[in-house]
Amino acid sequence: NERSWQREEALFRLWIQPVIGEKPMAEVAPFDLEKIKSKLAKAGRSARTVHYMLQVVGQVFRYARNNGLFNGEIPTARVKRPSYDNQRQRYLTRSEAETLLEELAKRSQDLHDMAALSLYSGVRAGELFNLSWSCVDLENDAVTLLDTKNSKTRTVFLNDKSRAILEARPRGKANDLVFPARGGGKIIQISDA
Repeated sequence: NERSWQREEALFRLWIQPVIGEKPMAEVAPFDLEKIKSKLAKAGRSARTVHYMLQVVGQVFRYARNNGLFNGEIPTARVKRPSYDNQRQRYLTRSEAETLLEELAKRSQDLHDMAALSLYSGVRAGELFNLSWSCVDLENDAVTLLDTKNSKTRTVFLNDKSRAILEARPRGKANDLVFPARGGGKIIQISDA
């Protein structure tokens, strides 16, 4: 997509080209890539950016090799990739959460309800998209989630606000989705709202 292309072009222009842009492919060595890694680290770029740089360089070499333009060893194969944790821990403040829910309510009640349930109970988007009424137990303030990210069934308990959201929604048959897509069926992704 265009965003990826722009990101790769900037990575090439700012970091890759100054080090190996003028070198014939056969002369590019792992040492050159270590030099780029070092420059990225000194500039405070993340380990994820280093991975991305190596991936971009590797793609170019693989393309050249697959098309008979290069027949040597791909230099990225001997470059150690830094470890990184891609998980970001960022929590909304109470005020941010209230503002988010207010704005969503103006745009879409479904989006508001899904976001609120997620905030109140920790339910992931995919779990909400799959949630059917057979999994909702309002008598015991519980929701059973099937096919979660780690392929296990889990139960989440509802607070008063979560319960009120589910009680206010039009109740379908047991196998009906709690949050169906506009034309029926399962939501694949959230709208731009």
